[in-house]
Amino acid sequence: MDGYRAIVGYKHRNYFNGDADQMLMFSISQKSLHTSMESEPDLVANKNVCWTTPQGWMLVVSPSPSSASTAWLWNPGTKNKIALPDLEEEHHIPTGSKCLLTHRDATHPECLVVLFAYKEPNMWYCKVGNDGDGGGGSSSWSLYTYDIGDYDVPSGEPPSKDVVSSVAAIQGEIFFISSAEDMCAINFCNSSQQPEFQYFDVSMVDFPQGMNSGCTWLVEHGDELYLACVMFVGFDADNIGAIHVFRMDFSTEAWCRVRDIGDAVFLLEYGGNMGAS
Repeated sequence: MDGYRAIVGYKHRNYFNGDADQMLMFSISQKSLHTSMESEPDLVANKNVCWTTPQGWMLVVSPSPSSASTAWLWNPGTKNKIALPDLEEEHHIPTGSKCLLTHRDATHPECLVVLFAYKEPNMWYCKVGNDGDGGGGSSSWSLYTYDIGDYDVPSGEPPSKDVVSSVAAIQGEIFFISSAEDMCAINFCNSSQQPEFQYFDVSMVDFPQGMNSGCTWLVEHGDELYLACVMFVGFDADNIGAIHVFRMDFSTEAWCRVRDIGDAVFLLEYGGNMGAS
């Protein structure tokens, strides 16, 4: 895979191997699927656990049953590797968590790697930068349990805590859609580096007439925030009526429809609310 610039890495449930998760990689430029990772010891050694990011890096954790687990970032396109602080035993990050970097450049001095659990309002993060002596990151991993309100269960059961869904990182801030009327920016600018949730008014885009449902993704491209919408006719997910893309105008805090994204390609994760360009 040397020389491949655009690579998609993802985990696939291999039903022919005891339902075990299998790491797959797809090269967009070569249009080829890679199922054998033996040539990538950083991924397959010691039953390592991996998370992909929209920024092209992968978070790799080498588990240890009795001590802290070694963690690092790995770029499958360049094979570059950045050491991270060890994950202490109390941190149990679900394998299905969403992972992203706060900056496009992993070597940015303020870059953090952040993971969001899918089912619980938990997030883990640590700084990527080195401590100056060639070792790992300068800060330890932190767990933060956030509260963005409750999710009302339609069946009438007690509400559960809402979780961050579609996310994208722009120049150090992580954005997500909070409701049909507002969005939220998560930043780590305070001295304690604890996340701060700052809400601002943004109306969700309207769907065309006759299209009552759909899927949305937040995508970072060129340090700008985009919203990709796949809209269904009625409530039929097999009948796509339109695909629209919007760019966030932060000066007016509004979504603006765009007709062309140039030579960019948006990669949208089905069922996972993660997008990349």
